[in-house]
Amino acid sequence: MGMISDLPDQMLLEILSWLPTTEVVATMLLSKQWKFLWKQVPKLYYNYSEHEGRDFSEFVSRSLQSQVAPSFKSLKLSVSPYCDSRDVKNWIDLAVSRFVLELEIDLTAAQNPMITALPKSMYTCGTLSCLRLKALVLDDIPEDYPICLLSLNYLYLSVSIQVSADKFIGKLSAGAPLLNKTVVQGPVYGDEFLDSMTSYSELRSFTTCLSEWGPTVDSYFNKLEHLCMCTCSSGWWDLLINFLQHSPILRQLQLIKAKTI
Repeated sequence: MGMISDLPDQMLLEILSWLPTTEVVATMLLSKQWKFLWKQVPKLYYNYSEHEGRDFSEFVSRSLQSQVAPSFKSLKLSVSPYCDSRDVKNWIDLAVSRFVLELEIDLTAAQNPMITALPKSMYTCGTLSCLRLKALVLDDIPEDYPICLLSLNYLYLSVSIQVSADKFIGKLSAGAPLLNKTVVQGPVYGDEFLDSMTSYSELRSFTTCLSEWGPTVDSYFNKLEHLCMCTCSSGWWDLLINFLQHSPILRQLQLIKAKTI
């Protein structure tokens, strides 16, 4: 341990940032120097598969509350089936309070939909530049929720957006003026989905794999240069034609046949 412990703390923190948080916390046992170093790591990754039963939620809560880093560069959560939705929302709130730059919530392992509404604080996180949501079932954004995501430029959604929420992404993008790259993996239902994206003035790259899509598109994507579309869903051809008609400077088109993107 002598040689690595001689490295500057900033370099050690960079090394620890590449490890799962479970392993990072374990370094506190190495020496006095490492006892508090783990609490300063700005990149956090929690995976439920490294824990048994309900221990995951307790570990995440305790370690997040112990962090002293002034800001989180990233927080990635692969959530246990045993997690309570209130815990997940509390973790998101805490990340927002630490000026998180990159946030990823993966509920793939959840037995039933856990979260249908994200915490209000997330929609006004001025530092958030990258948002990834996987396997969430989302309702519409409440009308009284202000949306101010001034730094958001990348959005990844692998979710089920309810029938009443076909304007979800449109509302989100309206408060995210820098958003220019989006990946959407369905199912998304509702003819108004694309038409709701009229505020996507900066969209330059769009990737989609959807189960169902409305037949008409009235939105124009004047800056869209790259389009990647999965052909595994029904109606993909009509969607492609619509995009080609409404994307005047499209330069790169990629068609793939896969169940996931």
